[in-house]
Amino acid sequence: MFLSKALYLSLVYGVMVLLQGTALLGAGKLLLAETKGLFDVTVCYSLQGFVLGLPIISFMLVVSALFENLWVPLGVGVFGYLSGSVLPNTVPVLLLIHPFYLYTRLFTCDGCWMMKELGVAAGAAVVFLLIGCILSQEKKIG
Repeated sequence: MFLSKALYLSLVYGVMVLLQGTALLGAGKLLLAETKGLFDVTVCYSLQGFVLGLPIISFMLVVSALFENLWVPLGVGVFGYLSGSVLPNTVPVLLLIHPFYLYTRLFTCDGCWMMKELGVAAGAAVVFLLIGCILSQEKKIG
């Protein structure tokens, strides 16, 4: 059940990223004078955003599998996003386990650093999915 929820959320998130990329391409072709390389940049940005969003989806699914109350996962999500956005721009190894950190760095770092971290994000998503599969078998809290 947990993996089917994760797959469904990932597919819906992928459709959302696809729609966002299509809208960016349409607006760019309509409003920008020179559109050379626009498709490549938009596809790269969309794929990076999708891969970096997967650990967040996995982590939030793990938290919601643990608690019956809606407000706990919502509070964890808001706290995670805010704490991830105020962390420093340096990349200590301990910050890479924070699922919201990599996604907020998408907007502030160069693409060279980001391409290295896509593997870290994919690995974090797999780890959170495994943790969620194990913890979803337990009884929910509260």
